[in-house]
Amino acid sequence: MGNKIETRDPSVYLPDDASENTFNGLTNKILQESIERAQRYNKRILIIEDGGYFAPAFHTPELIDKAELCLGAIEQTSKGYRRDEKIQSLRFPIVSVARSELKKHIEGQQVASTLQENIVYILNQYVKKPFFKVSALILGFGNIGEMLSKELRNKKIGVTVYDVDPLKIMEAEVNKFAVLQDLSDLTEFDIIVGTSGETSLKSFWNLKHNVVLASGSSERVEFDLDELDKSSSLIERLEIITRYTLKKEDRVVRLIFDGEPINFALSGGIPDVVIDPIYSEMLLSAVEIIRDSSLEKKLVDIPKALELQVLEVFKNYHMT
Repeated sequence: MGNKIETRDPSVYLPDDASENTFNGLTNKILQESIERAQRYNKRILIIEDGGYFAPAFHTPELIDKAELCLGAIEQTSKGYRRDEKIQSLRFPIVSVARSELKKHIEGQQVASTLQENIVYILNQYVKKPFFKVSALILGFGNIGEMLSKELRNKKIGVTVYDVDPLKIMEAEVNKFAVLQDLSDLTEFDIIVGTSGETSLKSFWNLKHNVVLASGSSERVEFDLDELDKSSSLIERLEIITRYTLKKEDRVVRLIFDGEPINFALSGGIPDVVIDPIYSEMLLSAVEIIRDSSLEKKLVDIPKALELQVLEVFKNYHMT
């Protein structure tokens, strides 16, 4: 007989809103309940997450003395990887699939292609210019940002890139993209797309009238919406766009899907055939943590052997 995975009714938590404060508060609540359950039933905790909330929370002064209850964590995203990197003196191992080759080449290309299709739709509906006359700014030149920039350039759209990492800026220059050194003047851009996984735009006074803002992240984080609210004298929700009339000079900022990721809102997310290999990597990483108690307490990429194992199955199903 094969191994049986016992299923139980899960606890589902729905945050009141998508703010970081709400997520962090809910994270602490869930961790407290998990710790109590683990102690009651003499169990250990395994974290499988998207965004780097639970592993850092376990290392706060309030919870760090309970960290020995955690076997380890598996992280899916680059945002979570960056957050986990900042943890001082890890108390358990963290395996990340954020930089896996499968995620980069299979998921990354699919996400970038979907974003490009969505942006083309938005431009046709709301900017209504020939593509060669459109000026687009991409905030964040990571894996998704780079692929999206190339996809948009192939459509003859004028693409400019900004990133806080000087090495990413150099990479953009090597790929012959125009780059910004700072965000002090954004008045030339018809559309601004955030792909950084962080809050990439915090001020809105220096934008072009009728600019379109769209998120290419996995979360509603790219634009400081509290600041946008405070900067506006009028807010109107019209179909997929929210129009913000700024107090200064009555400029209009048009936000797509209230700042939610457009690849989810317009396209329904990532197809199963693309995301399944990534979930498989996460599952195998979890099994590795459970089986091997000698793993070092540090942040590591998924072992190459596990990635090759997933690739072999993927090829058998989808590449033959």
